[in-house]
Amino acid sequence: MPIAKQLIELSSKQYKPFFVGINGCQGSGKSTLAAFIEHIVINTSQLHVVVMSLDDFYYPGEQRRKLAKQEHPLLATRGVPGTHDINQLTVVLSKLAKGEQDVVIPRFNKATDEPELPNNWSYVQQSADIVLIEGWCWGTEPQTAGELSTPVNDLERQQDQKAQWRSYVNRQLAQAYSPLFELMDYWIYLKAPSFDCVYQWRLQQEHQLKRNSLQQDKVMSDADVAHFVSYFQRLTEHSFTCMPKKANCLVEFTPQRTVANFRLAKR
Repeated sequence: MPIAKQLIELSSKQYKPFFVGINGCQGSGKSTLAAFIEHIVINTSQLHVVVMSLDDFYYPGEQRRKLAKQEHPLLATRGVPGTHDINQLTVVLSKLAKGEQDVVIPRFNKATDEPELPNNWSYVQQSADIVLIEGWCWGTEPQTAGELSTPVNDLERQQDQKAQWRSYVNRQLAQAYSPLFELMDYWIYLKAPSFDCVYQWRLQQEHQLKRNSLQQDKVMSDADVAHFVSYFQRLTEHSFTCMPKKANCLVEFTPQRTVANFRLAKR
């Protein structure tokens, strides 16, 4: 696998963990790719790989509800920048960057919409050589005031008429998330052909989650999914423009999620 081979080569040239950011819309295969890279690396080298997901750092529901009262009602729904525990993520990334052992990584249960209990968290027991962190907005750049002024969908037109929600999200992205992006040594971007595909891909994810979950009450219906993905539209479409420019590896998909184009930067 060319990506894994390049990561092995690059990580061997430095004396600190090699951080890889993976960006892609919902259902684009970020976690699948991360797991595959991990499998290839550990089976073809002596390197230790840690895989993380931004999704595992979502605030608990109670904390998001408090945030919704303080800032904007739309922040009760997980997803956008501002709904993650960035302080916790910063601590974890800092420990991994220092090569510390016994690092604890939380897990989030999307079926219950709450963090997993600590006994289900992951424990990194040795120093990492490569750290893969994936997230739908991981690496996405903040927008300008002009870009924020025009609503992109009915959710923003009807429930964010004064642009308070999207402005708050953008500030969080600029002030809290972007400094962490600077830790990344390498970027992979999984590019969907359009936002229209995101609903179908996310729907497939939810159907799989429903099949695998014993707790059906928090699994979304098809209509819920359509509403849910609208929270992600602005930054997903913005990523279509900003992420290819910074990506060391770009994978472009067809609507059927087959690879239409693959670009690997020469390093």
